[in-house]
Amino acid sequence: MNDGPSWESQDIPCSQTDRKLFAAATKITVGDGSKTSFWDSGWRWSSISNPAQHAKKYPAYPVLMSIICSSSAGTFKLFDPIIEKEYTLKNSSLVPCDDYFQMLLFAKHGWVLVLRGNKYMYATNPFTGEMLELPEMPWLGHQFDGISFSSSPKSPDCVVCAVEKERRSENILLYVMVWHAGDDHWTRVKMYDHTQFRTAYSNPVFYRDKFYCLGTRGNLGVFNPQSMKWRVLDKPGAIPDDDPMP
Repeated sequence: MNDGPSWESQDIPCSQTDRKLFAAATKITVGDGSKTSFWDSGWRWSSISNPAQHAKKYPAYPVLMSIICSSSAGTFKLFDPIIEKEYTLKNSSLVPCDDYFQMLLFAKHGWVLVLRGNKYMYATNPFTGEMLELPEMPWLGHQFDGISFSSSPKSPDCVVCAVEKERRSENILLYVMVWHAGDDHWTRVKMYDHTQFRTAYSNPVFYRDKFYCLGTRGNLGVFNPQSMKWRVLDKPGAIPDDDPMP
């Protein structure tokens, strides 16, 4: 009779690559500041010969992106913080910035949201070459405190949401700009928020069909893109009157 656990002597349901990845990514810091790891291995991230191709296959792979402004379409740089290498790549899905300035706004699922001038915005996946032009933004639509999208921009359920709250003394007007996949225009709504909530310069986080916006003192505002309703969560509590952020 075997008194050991039921899985004893059975094969572990993962490949050797999975073991190496787990060993490289899993660290625990113990009380004295030293570190321990599981499944110790000599494998290193440097074994990835082409991080750009790896990022194409695994959109969660961490790379930093910047656009090279020139008349050449699709020139951009990638920096791999894991192996500390920089790459210059070209892809026609990026619009040349000889006529307009461009700003990278948000990234998710391998897609990057790019502001072009003060009226235009597009989403691009520099690894697959896909690109999606978004409708022309309304007047002053480029002025927001944060922006993000819910899912891949070409998904039928994608929602792009930008939020701004006025930083005047009254501090009651909230502007939300929303685009739903398939729409030929942005929807921009003005709401009155009489709470002391002030949006931080931070992109909203999409979670369970709602966008959560960080306040300047750690509290949260929530926007529902289906009902177009806004509310501020009771906890964390409201910020004090002497909020220092301009």
